[in-house]
Amino acid sequence: MPNFNSIKHWIAAHRLQTAFHVAMGGVVLRPDVVSALMLDLPGFGKLGIRKDSIASRSMSSSGSVPAGGIYATMQSVGMGGPRSVFAENAVRVIAVASSITVYVISRGRSGRRF
Repeated sequence: MPNFNSIKHWIAAHRLQTAFHVAMGGVVLRPDVVSALMLDLPGFGKLGIRKDSIASRSMSSSGSVPAGGIYATMQSVGMGGPRSVFAENAVRVIAVASSITVYVISRGRSGRRF
């Protein structure tokens, strides 16, 4: 089991990685914030499709929007519908996987381990 001093030294030597891991921990705790932001950027907001957004322009150019299709699903998730749980869990998985990847890559570059 690592002692506190070795962890403290690792954090001091790897500030950027520590910040990344702390941020990913925040994403795991609150994935709804990240998924809402990711869906709001193209225009799938909490109140529906935003006017003059990428989402509204692409939906209007495609013609009809079938129920259960990609646009309907993205709109439902953006508004916090029942499928938003899947989006939040996907964000969690990506955060954990990226944190593990960064840790594994960094282990090969530095000699210090916990």
